[in-house]
Amino acid sequence: MATGLILAGLNLALLDYYRGDSGFLKAFTSFKYTKNYFVPIVKVWFVTCILLWLWSLLLFIPGLIKGYSYSQTLYIYFDHLKKGQQVKVINCITESRKLMDGHKMNLFILQLSFIGWMLLAGLTRGIGYLWLEPYMAIAVIAFYTILIKDNEPERPANVENPHSEGPDHIAVAEN
Repeated sequence: MATGLILAGLNLALLDYYRGDSGFLKAFTSFKYTKNYFVPIVKVWFVTCILLWLWSLLLFIPGLIKGYSYSQTLYIYFDHLKKGQQVKVINCITESRKLMDGHKMNLFILQLSFIGWMLLAGLTRGIGYLWLEPYMAIAVIAFYTILIKDNEPERPANVENPHSEGPDHIAVAEN
């Protein structure tokens, strides 16, 4: 469980790094996230594991499908906590399930694309995983970021978007 907490903290640190929230990824940054979000990470992990175990009682395939459905729960929960919102774990699981509707196969194919790298890392007696694990984590974080952007509510054309840097932003600002 301690390894899982450290990996969860590392994933949250990588999420911040990917979004540019932290200048550069320092060594042991994941401990900051694990310390500050220890109870939330444990709650998310525990509830998700219980639900996946219950789904797996039916058969292996329903548990696997729900595993992909719940795969974004930690990131969603972390985003809510960073915004200062109090949210229940079950609501984040539901949000993850809705977010992954129609995208489970995309995540499966993304993870499947790393099989060659996993075999190569295994040939190095596991040393290659020191580079492969962060690479795979960033790929899943990029997948999550794209999902979030694709599911944002559309803004009307006449409303300025401060994060936009394209010609639409200039045209709106000139009006």
